[in-house]
Amino acid sequence: MRFKRMWLGFLVLAMAFGLIAAAACGTDEAETVIVEKEVIVEKEVIREVPKEVVVEKQVIKEVEVPVIVEKQVIKEVEVIVEVEVEKSGPVITGEPRFGGTLVYGISGAADSLHPHQLLGPTTMRRKLTMYESLIERDWSVASPELKYDKFPPGPIGALAESWTLSDDQLTWTLKLRKGVKFHDGTDFNANVAHMNFRTLIDEDYEFFHSVGAASAAFTLSHVESITPLDEYTLEFKLNKPFFGFLDKLASYPCCNMLSGRSIETMTADEIAENPVGTGAFKFVSWDRGEKLVVERFDDYWGDNAYLDELIIVPILDEASRVAALLAGEIDIAEALTPDNLLLVRAVDGFEGYARGASGIYGLEPNHREPPFDDVRVRRAVSLCFDRTELADVLMKGIHEPGAQIWGAASEGYDPAGPSITDNYDPELAKQLLTEAGYPDGFTTKMYSSNEGLGVPELVVNNYVVVSLRECGIQVDLINLEWQTYLGYWSGGISENENIGLFTMGMGAGDVAGFDQYLHSSGWPPTGWSVGWYANTDVDNLIEASWAAATKEEYVRLEREAHAIALQDYAYIPVLEIFLTYAVSDRVGGWTGSTDWVSRFNKAWIEYER
Repeated sequence: MRFKRMWLGFLVLAMAFGLIAAAACGTDEAETVIVEKEVIVEKEVIREVPKEVVVEKQVIKEVEVPVIVEKQVIKEVEVIVEVEVEKSGPVITGEPRFGGTLVYGISGAADSLHPHQLLGPTTMRRKLTMYESLIERDWSVASPELKYDKFPPGPIGALAESWTLSDDQLTWTLKLRKGVKFHDGTDFNANVAHMNFRTLIDEDYEFFHSVGAASAAFTLSHVESITPLDEYTLEFKLNKPFFGFLDKLASYPCCNMLSGRSIETMTADEIAENPVGTGAFKFVSWDRGEKLVVERFDDYWGDNAYLDELIIVPILDEASRVAALLAGEIDIAEALTPDNLLLVRAVDGFEGYARGASGIYGLEPNHREPPFDDVRVRRAVSLCFDRTELADVLMKGIHEPGAQIWGAASEGYDPAGPSITDNYDPELAKQLLTEAGYPDGFTTKMYSSNEGLGVPELVVNNYVVVSLRECGIQVDLINLEWQTYLGYWSGGISENENIGLFTMGMGAGDVAGFDQYLHSSGWPPTGWSVGWYANTDVDNLIEASWAAATKEEYVRLEREAHAIALQDYAYIPVLEIFLTYAVSDRVGGWTGSTDWVSRFNKAWIEYER
């Protein structure tokens, strides 16, 4: 343990020193120096000296004329004297203003801007500047001061204004918003919404999009038919009751609305390069690996954005992101390690946030193959982690120990349910490995990516590797390029790859998302059960929740399924994570994302660079 702490300490110190050096090189601007008490005046001072005065050990007789005295020491004063600087500080009013460009430093790359391809959080943050769904969640209720707010916020209308559910719980009827324009000037209505859904569920449709269909498969798995009843009414018929249907539409942005003209005139690849949505910002340009530029959409159906322009720049290296922020090259940097978050908080003109909704960063075992098909091995892995040490020492209290599969801000989290926060016992882990037939441990591969999820993956992954090594498990950590990593989400771990563990981030929010990780119908390609987990008791409880008559019953049944899956080590929580951001005081009206969404509709620029 001592070795592990020393090794991790060196890692963190190296990252911190690197950042400080980079930041120091980023600016040479003069600072304002405040001088109190005694002040030495180097310039000539003309002062009338009456009577006899001693100056620099000289006696000057009484004179009535001015005497020039050099290097005079003025007595102590209680006022503060400011040394003049090159330029005065910015004026921050706190009042919204139109105009300006905001530059956002994002932590991951993007491969597509197609609205129907679900490609990870950093890609979604780009796309959701331009696209909207029928129903969304009001993430603006979260405050930057609190780690936990009331989550998840209820569904709110976006392109749908209202909805009703039939008595048999099989028909949802949505009333759509009138007067909505796409960025190409065409109208949004029920027919266009129907076209969008047909591209995802109707294989006979000439514009069927197979990649988008795979992304939306679990969200729309309960849908039997979708019918436009009139110009602004859309009906969804389900094949069985599913209480969480609305939650899914609100939480998983696979079903953003795309212009009907784009569907009819562009290929999927062309759409991926030329997005046309209904959002507050419209597409200008995208240089892969360089930047995405969007501008205010003046015909937006809601309140117009304040910004003239938003530029999203991928900076995959965290130290470079923070250095760019401190140098004034970007206005917001996301995904900071605790040391860098604390560093930024100590610099005038910047603020660092650990945002409201939490998620879990952990390991998904390969349940189909040895050794992780044995629950004793999965439990042994969990026992190797001192989660409290990880959270309190390495994470500086910014993040917290992983206790359950869902974060404490999620509906799926059960305060009275089982927890593995203090589940640390490496000796018991070794005993379980011996019982399972691995007295000398074993070697396995762990796949991950150091980009895209917005968490300190590098630090946590190295902690995992060192911890498992102390238990006798040798891990070959393989960091994949982001798009390759995402391929496993949709394809799962293939047989005979000898991949034992796969890092996963479990998002915050409603319990509907729980199903596509832990119900057997969530196996790829319809869900994200990368490790092919299946448990009949879990399946039965989840299916019972779908037919629940009330929200309370729905959540209770899902939490019972959650408890069984946790004790089965279907997924091994390591750290409860909070989204971290550093923000320049140039930015007003923006407090950061709490889940998928980083909305910039209400952000403004306080002053120009």
